[in-house]
Amino acid sequence: MRPGKRFVTLAVAGTVLLGGVVFAPMASATTGGSERRASLLRLWLDRFGGDRGGSVEQPGGGSGGGAADGSAGGGVADGSGGTGGTAPGGVPGGAAGGAASDGDCAAVTVIAARGTGEPAGTGFLLGQVSRQIDSRVDVPVTVVGLDYPAAAEFVNSPRQGVAELNRLVAASNGCLVLLGYSQGAIVVGDALAGFSAANGAKVRAAVMFGDPRFNSVEPYNLGTFGTPSRGLNPRRAGELAAFNDRIQDYCNGGDPVCQGAGRAGGDGHLAYGQFAARAATFVAGEF
Repeated sequence: MRPGKRFVTLAVAGTVLLGGVVFAPMASATTGGSERRASLLRLWLDRFGGDRGGSVEQPGGGSGGGAADGSAGGGVADGSGGTGGTAPGGVPGGAAGGAASDGDCAAVTVIAARGTGEPAGTGFLLGQVSRQIDSRVDVPVTVVGLDYPAAAEFVNSPRQGVAELNRLVAASNGCLVLLGYSQGAIVVGDALAGFSAANGAKVRAAVMFGDPRFNSVEPYNLGTFGTPSRGLNPRRAGELAAFNDRIQDYCNGGDPVCQGAGRAGGDGHLAYGQFAARAATFVAGEF
């Protein structure tokens, strides 16, 4: 523990979060978990495969639209705990996730949208990133695993995630970090695209990994992706331009989810842990 740093305890969807560290069964920690996630990857390809994704004929030519929308809606569960109490709607308020009077963040709230089929909470990858964020900032960090289905169904499930994320952001005081992996990256990106100016201003940083709506023309992209390329359900170029300096979007070469079905190869969709430290350093630099 760093001197003077307080730890926040928050329970969300059956997952215990202690001091910004997630304690939950991690599917990818075992061989069986890796096989399960690989089978979920095949579901992506079955759902969005064929001629979707792959190379872009002209930069910026990715199609718009997508599985999820940016509409707000009602949430599912309330969060609880946090050193500053709980704001209406379940996001810790006051010290946890609130702005200090001088405009600096007295605390940070990380909202993590896990990938398809991962256990409730943050999932493995985003739990790792959250722990590294906690180790790099000197204020309390509260981690919230977004309460949404993360089901192998790519219309209603991400829509529910977008609605819940909208609810949490609207209820917060700011100083937010949004993380999304795979289907969770759809949720984060589509929510950002639909935020009001007031809600958008609450987000200090957003990081996405293995994004099905990836478009290689964006200035915030990172990773080993090929160019030009786009994901299985690409986002319109410039759709998140208001957040260009607050986003990182990681895509591995060989990841068919963010590169398109024609670029599959290896375990690229399961290999984003290599970027956890870099992503956490970026987030910490926004505070």
